[in-house]
Amino acid sequence: MVVIALVLASPVHPLAAESDEKPNCDQLAQIRTDADHKNPEAEMQLSKLYFSGKCVDQDLHEGAKWIDRAAEQGYSPAQGRLALILYEGKQYDEAARWATRAAGSGDNWGEIVLARLYYLGKGVPQNDAEAFKWAHRAANHDNGVGQALLAEMYNDGEGVPKDDIEADKWYILAGRTESANTWLIVARTKIELGMSKKDIAEAERRAYSWKPNSEHQQ
Repeated sequence: MVVIALVLASPVHPLAAESDEKPNCDQLAQIRTDADHKNPEAEMQLSKLYFSGKCVDQDLHEGAKWIDRAAEQGYSPAQGRLALILYEGKQYDEAARWATRAAGSGDNWGEIVLARLYYLGKGVPQNDAEAFKWAHRAANHDNGVGQALLAEMYNDGEGVPKDDIEADKWYILAGRTESANTWLIVARTKIELGMSKKDIAEAERRAYSWKPNSEHQQ
């Protein structure tokens, strides 16, 4: 299976890093039972446990197996994470296939992977307008990675007219969840050097008055 090969070749897996919550290991037997009965949510939970090594011995092979099963059943959160795995493994055609399915169901990671693929022209024809559309959807679902990409697009004027205030607004919002991202700090500092105090204050006002769109949020 391509997914398993990609996971085994990667020293750090996105789902392992994502699983910061402390699971109730007493529920492991029930999760296994539900997963064996093809419950996609349980399959996803079991996948995360194997990737993170919580409640079970870490086993990337098993983690890949369970996320693949959940995705094949049409479970959009699994499809979005699978698209991310494939994207990071440079399997862009397969990443585009899964990201398109996940994004169509409103999954945040499907949206951001699809946005990045359109932005780079990998797995799909390069299309800044489509990249902006999907980045905007992910950003409005409060996805920090989507917000950072949207800021970059406003900053560069790609897919949307250049707008320093909107770029700074999205850099501010992305910084709430991606605060350790050095590139993000540098990008925001750089854009604000060319902005007036009035424009910076307007960007901050827009950021602090912004509210996410919870529709389809994962």
